[in-house]
Amino acid sequence: VDFDELPDHLLDGLGRVLRRVDKALMSLGDIARVQMARWGDGGEHFHMWFFPRPLGFAQGRGSFLSMWDDVLPPRPLAEWENTLVEVAAALRAG
Repeated sequence: VDFDELPDHLLDGLGRVLRRVDKALMSLGDIARVQMARWGDGGEHFHMWFFPRPLGFAQGRGSFLSMWDDVLPPRPLAEWENTLVEVAAALRAG
């Protein structure tokens, strides 16, 4: 099902999920804003993407934030895994 075909009861729940993900990412600290985007061309489904912009990273404002992922060096795997654990814990805590 694509976004425009979601029934109202799922759309109501989606808003709450988006807020929970935003709060979980903001809880990491040093995050100025969480950008949310929907991409999904050509299929009966959609993807929600979340891009936390670090404090002080003004050049990443707006839609350009998603492009920085291709430019910046990758984070060390252990740091990435720790961040995933923190986000998962924040989501469980609600």
